[in-house]
Amino acid sequence: MTTLCYIEQDGKYLMLYRNKKKNDINEGKWIGVGGHLEGTESPGECLLREVKEETGLTLTSWQFRGIVTFVPGPDQVEYMCVYTADGFSGDLRECSEGELRWIPKEEVESLSLWEGDRLFMPLLLREDVPFFSMKLVYEGDRLIYAGLDGGTSPAGEGGKAENAAERSENAAERSENAAERAENAAGRVRIAGGPEEGWRLVWEKSFC
Repeated sequence: MTTLCYIEQDGKYLMLYRNKKKNDINEGKWIGVGGHLEGTESPGECLLREVKEETGLTLTSWQFRGIVTFVPGPDQVEYMCVYTADGFSGDLRECSEGELRWIPKEEVESLSLWEGDRLFMPLLLREDVPFFSMKLVYEGDRLIYAGLDGGTSPAGEGGKAENAAERSENAAERSENAAERAENAAGRVRIAGGPEEGWRLVWEKSFC
């Protein structure tokens, strides 16, 4: 299990460009700050430690915003606790894992991001979406499935990652159809598109 935090200040997010760590799955990507739980840590304890280690900042106000089920390949799964934070103390320092920079929120989408991050980050900007659950299945850097709040996996019942990774053209088509049906419980936002044409969030008119 990991934590990921987007720290906010003056309409900007503190983003980390991963370019210093060897064999880094996130190399060349902009992400929030965070990392893996250690020992008997809770997600909250991990959040505070990782933010302090990577930025030098001590969080004073934060919110637990969502859970991402990250499937990077066959027989692999990682659960990521996503946070936002709007209060901190201390001075920003250099990070050993990459370059830290304050990026205006409206410019974040233009950065080199994981495809799945482009889907859940808009949810963080909505006060009327206090919490979400998203599943992201990758084949290398390519997002082949995205499901929101319990959407059905294109890999079939049980959502086995190995089947998704070895999909045929028909499976890719099922991925698109399943993603279009992956609405949250209130039916207010859904994921549309697919691995070929790209993924996107669709907000229902009644929700906007």
